[in-house]
Amino acid sequence: HDVTTSYKHHLCLQAFETCSRGLLKPNLDIKMEVESLLHRIREIFTASRVLVFTGTDQHTMALKYHLAEDENTSKENYRYICQYDKEIIAQAISSKGLCCRAKVKQNQKTISYSPNFSTSVDIFTICVPLELSSTICGVLYVDGIPSLSTSDKQIMRTISGILACYTEYDNRLHAQLKRNSAAVREAAVNEELEKMRLRVEESEKVKSAFLMNMSHELRTPLNAIIGTAELLMGTNLNDQQSQFMNNIATSSSSLLNIINDILDYTKVGVGDIRLDSKPFDLRATLEDTVALFSEQNDERDIEICLDMPPNEATLLIGDPHRVRQLFSALISNACKFSLPHSSIMIHARCNSVQNSDMKCYHFKVIDTGVGMSRESQEKLFKPFSQIDSSTTRRYEGTGLGLMICKHLVELMQGELFIHSILNQGTEVSFQCRFQTQDKTSIRTEIPDLSTLKCKRALLISSKASHTILQSMLEFASISVEVFSSINDFKERLKNPHKDPEQSSKPISFFILDREFTYSAVFSSVVTTLKDKLHDVYSAADDFTLVTICKKVSLQNSTEALHSITIPVKLQQVFTCLAATKPKSESSPMKERRKVNSGVPDSSCNYSTLLVDDNRMNQVVIKKQLERIGIVPDIAENGQIAVQKFEQNRYDLILMDCHMPVMDGYTATKEIRSIEKGSDSRVVIVALTADALTGTRDLCLSAGMDDYYTKPLRHRDFLEI
Repeated sequence: HDVTTSYKHHLCLQAFETCSRGLLKPNLDIKMEVESLLHRIREIFTASRVLVFTGTDQHTMALKYHLAEDENTSKENYRYICQYDKEIIAQAISSKGLCCRAKVKQNQKTISYSPNFSTSVDIFTICVPLELSSTICGVLYVDGIPSLSTSDKQIMRTISGILACYTEYDNRLHAQLKRNSAAVREAAVNEELEKMRLRVEESEKVKSAFLMNMSHELRTPLNAIIGTAELLMGTNLNDQQSQFMNNIATSSSSLLNIINDILDYTKVGVGDIRLDSKPFDLRATLEDTVALFSEQNDERDIEICLDMPPNEATLLIGDPHRVRQLFSALISNACKFSLPHSSIMIHARCNSVQNSDMKCYHFKVIDTGVGMSRESQEKLFKPFSQIDSSTTRRYEGTGLGLMICKHLVELMQGELFIHSILNQGTEVSFQCRFQTQDKTSIRTEIPDLSTLKCKRALLISSKASHTILQSMLEFASISVEVFSSINDFKERLKNPHKDPEQSSKPISFFILDREFTYSAVFSSVVTTLKDKLHDVYSAADDFTLVTICKKVSLQNSTEALHSITIPVKLQQVFTCLAATKPKSESSPMKERRKVNSGVPDSSCNYSTLLVDDNRMNQVVIKKQLERIGIVPDIAENGQIAVQKFEQNRYDLILMDCHMPVMDGYTATKEIRSIEKGSDSRVVIVALTADALTGTRDLCLSAGMDDYYTKPLRHRDFLEI
């Protein structure tokens, strides 16, 4: 139907008014307003279809709205625009002006029109960019127009301006909705994260409570088991009973190590392992650790040696418990993978840190065991990983030890490295930094060595420890002649003039390896070689026999004047040699008992109060204290402990933390309150089965002086 130009202007004006009112509506429905405008365009221009694309250039243009003469035409049909149409769109965008094409007919098959469109007349396609503030935001595409005048083009430009306003409004609305949606999503995410954080914190509280309870419940009976085993092993047992008790002690220690590994693993996971900072003797700590594992591996005849120069600085400030834990794990691994009759060497060397009171120690733990393949080494520091994880595995363990060791070394400002060759052995090397106590505290206290200067010793040993013992003797200015076997020594006796200068010096010490600790061997050596010894070495009758042996073999060494137990300890070696006298001046058994006695002086009778609610722990700890000469009073809970303290001012209180009626923390605060105004202050040491991080801080903040975790061993009481 034919529409006059004036009527077209009238319809255009109505469209403009509608748009103006629509943009002022508080809840504008853009889709409905645009579709209404598209109907007006079809009505004004008698168009076949009207399309609106949105985008900023020809590459981003996408069909947004459409209206066709055939309302059943699907939207997908209009998504396809032929090359001709793409060109006019590109031209309109590049020129930022109205573009049109004429004489496009149905039978040319250039574009598919509605079946109702007449093919007998020319038709036009118009493309106008939607531009607002010199920025293109879309394109109006109208085709199937039967006639087109200059006035029609002006009307088309006006309508494109209206559509540009709608499009910009829609874009801003979508941008705002997107921002709002993002804000809502962010708020929702933050809310969910906060809920997750609270759930994690609650989970951590539950886990910590469970671990604390598990630690307490497991350590309490373990304290009784390990303590009782130690007490029984100190009594007269036959061989079978000793074996049974050794099995109990070994198994309970293994269980304790597993518990400690699991607790430490949880601490590593949350970065909760902390290092104490207190004075300690590094040499004594390492010597005690090596001695413990040497005794445990005695039946397998694995020799564990500590190679640490006698003049090293060893009085340091650090965490002796974690140092002991670190070396215990590494030595335990080395023993586990070592073959019987082999050796493990621990090297310790110190380097000073420039312009600092710190000492950097370099350590190596070397074994000659089964070693590891490269594939096995790659998973060493993964939690719960083991070299052999099959059901037929030969080696036990949790698979947590090395991971915890690596973390401990890093806390001590060092790095840990592992080098291993399959079937040859493994070397674990690492560094740790410690602060020195002071400039005068450079090494373990040793006896006066002036009496040993310029003396001479014969050392016969085939063990790895003989080089360590040799360095100790040379540090004391003792001239040492070393033989790796008894046959080498016999060959030396056959050449009395091999070294006349050395032969002229008298022999002070004849030091034999542990294979000579039995009396029959001593008698054979002394009887057979007595004359030759006198010929080769002057004053041979005045030398002192010193045996290198295990503690378990001392009772068989009836002919030994003095004994050095292995693994060799610096202070014990020098104490033994400095106290020696010629054979004519000392009794063998009396001197042996004097040097090797491990029983402490019972004169240190401190008045002591033991506070523990567990009856079995009371019995065991009381016996352990009596073993070192202390007879304690007993209190079943904190309230009774406070009452007893008011009646008797003790030198030492051993305080459990978790007890009925009144716990150890409250009892300690009560005791400290009673002490106010007094010059005396009792030493209170926590003995608790709670091994979680923070327990030590709780104990110290309550007023306790130190903290020990159950189960306690004989060495712990000696340390206290």
